[in-house]
Amino acid sequence: PGSGKTRVIAHKIAHELERYAATKKIVVALTYTNRAADEIKKRVARFDMDISDLWTGTIHSFCLEWIISPYAGYNDNLKSGFSIVDEFESEDLITELKSKHGISRFASIKRVYNLRGGFDTNDIRFIPLLEEYKEIIHLDKKIDFDDILFYSYKLLVDNPVISIRLSHLFPLICVDEYQDTQELQYAILAEIVKANKNNTKVFIVGDVSQAIYGGIGGIAKSKKEISNQFGGIESSN
Repeated sequence: PGSGKTRVIAHKIAHELERYAATKKIVVALTYTNRAADEIKKRVARFDMDISDLWTGTIHSFCLEWIISPYAGYNDNLKSGFSIVDEFESEDLITELKSKHGISRFASIKRVYNLRGGFDTNDIRFIPLLEEYKEIIHLDKKIDFDDILFYSYKLLVDNPVISIRLSHLFPLICVDEYQDTQELQYAILAEIVKANKNNTKVFIVGDVSQAIYGGIGGIAKSKKEISNQFGGIESSN
């Protein structure tokens, strides 16, 4: 903490915004909180930069704005309309289902999807609960944060033209606190980067020792692992 990671990413963004000025391309900065996104935007603005071509926000906001909202019609589960399940409603439902399935209300349930759409959970005994939870919210035409990631990934994989369009729009995607990135999040970014023969660059900052979301799927991948997943991109310090 305090080593200057945010300062570095702000300088990188400012440099790229100047480089791509007047090209109608958009520099993306992905953060874990809206507060962090606002901080990056403020720091870049201090360089007297035009930040109209800078998009900052969480990966979920990015997926909703750039993938799901414009391309929902490509997915049978989304094309007839959907709403985002409220976080408190989601937790209340999970608590109710814990009681029904004989699981302690204090049990921490990891419920992220894997790339195949199965549940990457910390205990296979939780799977029936998770399946019922998903069935309930989906019947109500609702999706949660994990659905946002999985449907975004599916849209990109099943419709490569989406990845191609995004890759030509985004010359640079910055990732803050990368050590807490989930597998699906890596996969979403990889589809975009690979679509344009690596002309979309990725700039990541983070600190493995500050990982706090390992229990819910965060993975601090090595540069080599990221390079391989993203199509053999060249890596540098």
